[in-house]
Amino acid sequence: MLHFTLLVKQKERESQLINKSNDLLQALTTSILRCSIGASCISIKENKLSGDIVTLGEDMVWNPLQKKWICINCDNHYYKTEDQKKKLENLLKQGEEEERIFNEWFSKQIKHD
Repeated sequence: MLHFTLLVKQKERESQLINKSNDLLQALTTSILRCSIGASCISIKENKLSGDIVTLGEDMVWNPLQKKWICINCDNHYYKTEDQKKKLENLLKQGEEEERIFNEWFSKQIKHD
């Protein structure tokens, strides 16, 4: 019985550590310490450092359209021109519209069941 109790406690502890690890990774992903562009980040492409640390020394810019932090290199590359900003706005609006349509459809499906 003691062995079983230890196994249960060990599994609980592992679960707690996994949850904490996931929370920390999520916080890092959305923090000002990391460019939210991800693998397409210009700083990562131009630098030989790991993607996890390459933007730690970069200036960051708040992107109000995506509500995320991006490095200044990505901001200059992806969003500097008005044409690029318009394209992004249109893509985001399209995504929001698609999400709205899906949510309406899904709500109807739930009501029918």
